[in-house]
Amino acid sequence: MLFKFCATVLIILSFNVLLSAQGHEHASAMTSESALKAQIWTCSMHPHIKKNAPGKCPICEMDLIPLESSGIKTSSSSEPIVKLTPYAEKLAELKTFAVKRDFVAESLAFSGRIEYDETRYARISARFSGRVEKLYVNYSGIPVKAGEHIAELFSPELMVLQREYLLALKASANTSADKEPLLPSGILNAAKAKMRLWGLSDSQIEALGKRGTVSEQMTLFAPINGIVVEKNIVSGQYFKEGDPLFTISDVSHLWLILDVYESDIRFLRYGQDISFHVEAFPGEIFKGRIAYLSPEMNRSTRTVPVRVNLDNSDGRLRPGMLARASVSVVLDSEGTVLDAGLAGKWISPMHPEIIKDAPGSCDICGMPLVPAESMGYAGKLRDKSSAPLLIPASAPLITGKRALVYVKTAPGEYIGRLVTLGARAGDYYIVKSGLKEGEEVVYNGNMKIDSAAQIAGLPSMTSPENFETSARDTISHSDALVLAKLFSSYFKLGDALIAADLKSSLVAADSFTVLIADLKDPKIKEKLSALTFKRNDIQTMRESFSSLSGLLYSVYREAGLEHHGIKAYRAFCPMAFDDKGAYWLQESDKVIANPYFGREMLRCGEFK
Repeated sequence: MLFKFCATVLIILSFNVLLSAQGHEHASAMTSESALKAQIWTCSMHPHIKKNAPGKCPICEMDLIPLESSGIKTSSSSEPIVKLTPYAEKLAELKTFAVKRDFVAESLAFSGRIEYDETRYARISARFSGRVEKLYVNYSGIPVKAGEHIAELFSPELMVLQREYLLALKASANTSADKEPLLPSGILNAAKAKMRLWGLSDSQIEALGKRGTVSEQMTLFAPINGIVVEKNIVSGQYFKEGDPLFTISDVSHLWLILDVYESDIRFLRYGQDISFHVEAFPGEIFKGRIAYLSPEMNRSTRTVPVRVNLDNSDGRLRPGMLARASVSVVLDSEGTVLDAGLAGKWISPMHPEIIKDAPGSCDICGMPLVPAESMGYAGKLRDKSSAPLLIPASAPLITGKRALVYVKTAPGEYIGRLVTLGARAGDYYIVKSGLKEGEEVVYNGNMKIDSAAQIAGLPSMTSPENFETSARDTISHSDALVLAKLFSSYFKLGDALIAADLKSSLVAADSFTVLIADLKDPKIKEKLSALTFKRNDIQTMRESFSSLSGLLYSVYREAGLEHHGIKAYRAFCPMAFDDKGAYWLQESDKVIANPYFGREMLRCGEFK
């Protein structure tokens, strides 16, 4: 840590060329004479120490350094701007990134386990009392097919039921053309239905009728294909009606249960494709589809169970296997999941594998299909304009709930700005507000800029109170109209200062007081009301105009006035006010019109 800090101090000390002299032909590196003129001296190790003269730090005894040597300068608009020489930029290894709109995929990884599909269980229970005569399935785990015999059962009740059926069958058969049947046909059908309820198949009933004799044993058949997961009886065991005998599970379809952390659950949707792998088949990727997201979190593991339906028709996957799953998620600027396969589709709310191009019913359960949009997907694939703003993950300096970035506003000039971040997507953060497309943010060396700002006592990541905040764009329509008039008066004031017309300047300044009183937004009103015009002469009016320019620039960005049709372009003159430099705003960016020198240096300056 000490090495890193010392390196930072060396970099800061190398910022010995102030850019306040930019634009001058005679500008050069600071001389020792100009350094001695610095009024404030500070300690590179303890930046809160401020002295009016050179000396030693009272804490660490290090030599104090002039505050101006940090290369930092506060402009006339009160914005904390860090200015670096080209050499200092190279030494700090600064790298910038142009804010862009793009769709970026976030890859998420989860762990889980494979389980039986609970919807494909078949439990065989006793429908009568009796005894197990013979077991064909005598241990758990045996694979069976539908219709295969699994046990032979004996039951006195079943023998009585068979005898009743044979009597009904015989009575219905002893009829002639001129005689009524001994029993109505409904009695025979009722006896047959009763046998079905007791678990006898139609083939068994038909065989009983052909045989004409009661069988002492009944064969029990497997109802589905699957694995015998539970065997609750042994040969010779007596059982009662309702006792569970076997449980069979169809393993051609399985479940993958994922444990998803709270921070990742927002990326998952019903019907989403999931890829996973298991240790048994290294290098092979299996796929499934999310069918259920638990509405409740597991309080012990702090995870949300998510169920994925799997097709295991080849039988290679086995319940109990551990799996590592991954999903690639693409979000738009509104946080909606983009999925080309589900855009404009209709999906079953109970069986996610049923997806159709038009409304209809589920082929499995018959439920009406629902639009994929209702499950959190984009209604259509959106164009690039709906893509989120992205910055590198290393660009923001995050402290608690705040995120700060340094924006390059001009060659060698960097300004700190608070931004609102969205989700992190891979190597990028989504920016909700505070930046515009095309602006350059520092993603390498930003900590060195921030260290320089701290040493100079300017706002930094530890104290960002005076940084530009993100645009609110929440002002009312009435306030937007008032601000439009106010900017119109501001441009007239600039024209009057160019013409050195003090009377017209005072008229434009007086209109400000009236317009500010009409504002409803308390923050903007308070900010603009703090300005007082110096009305002595044209030069003092120009000084007031410089302060007003900084306030209006701040209001323009904070209130998002570009979204209300108000256009303004920022310009800078490095020679204004004895080479301190000053900004101003113009209605047009066609040609520079400098208000600080009148007609003498009308074209001095550049657009920022």
